[in-house]
Amino acid sequence: MRIFIIYVQHYDLKSQPILIHSTLIKTRLKTTKLSLKNKENNQHIILYNRIPKTASETLNYLFHQQSHKKYYRMIHSNQYVSYNLSLNKQYLFIKQIYTFNPPILYERHVYFVDFLHFNKQQPIYINMIRDPIKRTVSNYYYSRRMCLKKNRCTFIKNRTILNYTLDDCIETENEPFKCITLEYGVTSAIPFFCGQNHLCSSNENLSWAVEKAKSNIDKYYTVVGLTENIEQLLFILEKLLPNYFRNISLVYIKKRRPHINFSPRKWRKELKPNTHLILKDLLKFEYDLYNYIKKRFHEQYKQLQLINKIHE
Repeated sequence: MRIFIIYVQHYDLKSQPILIHSTLIKTRLKTTKLSLKNKENNQHIILYNRIPKTASETLNYLFHQQSHKKYYRMIHSNQYVSYNLSLNKQYLFIKQIYTFNPPILYERHVYFVDFLHFNKQQPIYINMIRDPIKRTVSNYYYSRRMCLKKNRCTFIKNRTILNYTLDDCIETENEPFKCITLEYGVTSAIPFFCGQNHLCSSNENLSWAVEKAKSNIDKYYTVVGLTENIEQLLFILEKLLPNYFRNISLVYIKKRRPHINFSPRKWRKELKPNTHLILKDLLKFEYDLYNYIKKRFHEQYKQLQLINKIHE
């Protein structure tokens, strides 16, 4: 039996974080780095650097509805594909965020940006991740649909590969790993947590990139949820950041919009069993990170449930 202390902070957006209680809890849960008590983060800025094809449109919808209650201002970026930023663009990105009157929630598809490098407080980072194979399949076909139907060929330069199914690509490509890279229309989740260093997105040293991503998550992310468990994510957001997300679960239950940006059936292909096995191996570093986040997320949820029951 392990005994440890969990500190949960509620934030007053007009002042510094206020520690309102600490609780001794007897539990068999292993301790985990939950990023619950980092007082150095800027409590007036939430940055949701969302990963493509993780049901982020659903979260955006909920966050937008919540902003109508005037808890905060929701800022939607119109930059959808510039994930990797030069030092100058990182500086301008941070400068832009600081032009808005707080409190704000800023969302954008962008790799993790280290505000401390530019002598600014780190914002409250949040994100959501999805099972790597499911996200890869969704991303692969979504990119092709956007390219063929809307002529938005953002990353795919070779149009001859547009009609390849993922099965075709894996079976015929001399280097199957290429099928799950940006040039084939698939983004990696790793650099969204690892950051702007070229090693985070170059596939040169994926083991280093994953460890850097884990370190950033532990230090700077209040929560990283799972697409498969969105209701649990909303519960965590309500408990850890109530001044932003109070009763957001009720919005979700009322609207019941499980997936807003959903691909038509003809653009969703079932994988062959052999392709699934190959992808499992190709995505081993993605799964390493995913499973780390999954464990952290479930421990957060269980611990906050315990606190919630004690104070009912």
